[in-house]
Parts: sequence; C-alpha cells; structure tokens
Amino acid sequence: DAPGGGRAWRTKWAACAIGLAAGSGRRRGHRARHGGAASPRGAVRGIGASEAPSPKRVPRRARRTSLFTAVYLLVMATALLVAPKTAFSLLFDATELPSAWIRVFGMLCALLAWYYHGAALARPDGFLRATVSGRLALAAGLFGLVAVGGGPRGLVPLAMVNALGALTMLRALSCHASEDDSDEDTDEDDSDGDFSYELPDGSGPGDSDSSSTMGW
Repeated sequence: DAPGGGRAWRTKWAACAIGLAAGSGRRRGHRARHGGAASPRGAVRGIGASEAPSPKRVPRRARRTSLFTAVYLLVMATALLVAPKTAFSLLFDATELPSAWIRVFGMLCALLAWYYHGAALARPDGFLRATVSGRLALAAGLFGLVAVGGGPRGLVPLAMVNALGALTMLRALSCHASEDDSDEDTDEDDSDGDFSYELPDGSGPGDSDSSSTMGW
C-alpha cells in the first residue's frame, strides 16, 4: 500500500458507518411514526433523503360535528321525500311549491348530508369520493322523479350533468391512485440503487483515494 493508505481506508469506513447510522435512524423514525416495521426494500437510502409526510386526519371534534350535521340533514331529507307537503308546511306555505320540487329539495338535503359524512371520514379524499356516489344517487333520483313522480322534464338535463360530473371525478380519483402506486414503486426501485457520500475533505465519488460508492 501507498504511504497513508491505512488512514484513507479508515476514513472511508468511517464515512460508511455514518451512512449506515443515518439509514438506521430514518428506519426507526419511520416505525415510530407509522407504528410498523420498516420495509426491507430501500432500508438504506442516501444521506439527506426524506420520508413522505403522512396525510392529516380530521380532528375528532370536527368529525363529530360533521356527523351530527349529516344526521340532521338526513332526517330533514327523509321527511321532505316521504311527506313533502306536511314537512314543508312546518316552516313555509306548502301551496307555493308542487310536491315534486319539494322532493328535489329533499334530495339536495340528502346529498349534502352524504357530503358531510364523507368529509368526516379518516381519509383525505373522503369528501371527493362522497361526491361520486352522491351525485350518481342524485341523478338516479331525478330520473325517477321525472319517470314516476310527476317531476318536470327539465330535471333530466340536471340528472345527466350530475352523472357525467360523478363519472369524471371517479376517473380523476382512479388516475390519481394509479399515479401514487407508480410513485411508490419508483421510490422502492430507487432505494435499491447505489448511494454515494462525500468525505469531509470535499472530494467526490470520482476520487478513488478518498471516496467510495457502495451498492445495496
């Protein structure tokens, strides 16, 4: 070996130990945040890599308030759909509106109740997913009201617009889920590659005397 070779190798092994310690610390932090074991793939990553932040959940009090509002709106919607004239006359003059339009108002109340329920779910896209099923149900209700409930035919275009909007949102959510899965696979593949480190003297991986690149 060349003079000073032993010192260079000690420096390289010290840098390797620092990289391993940093990867182990990130794995322990990941387990502490998510309550599970770290994945064996990509266990050691380059120094400076960051973990993706976990989505925030709905606060407990806000969730209870949202669910209470959903129940209240659902009760009101049920009353307007089952007994439109009687329920509407409790606060307004029932002779001013036909029963079909009162039922449309009841459907909108039920839709709003479903939105509040979706917003209270412990997932970031709960509200958006609720709009898909909610608007499809609204479209079906409007079609049914025109077919058997004596509703005006002008409700048909509204039903078609809501059905189209729901399907568009469903497609957007499906594409987003596919992109997230692709990003996770890419991150795992990248984590299996090489990582390089720079020694304290500022030399890079190209300097064979002072730095090294390790594959995992």
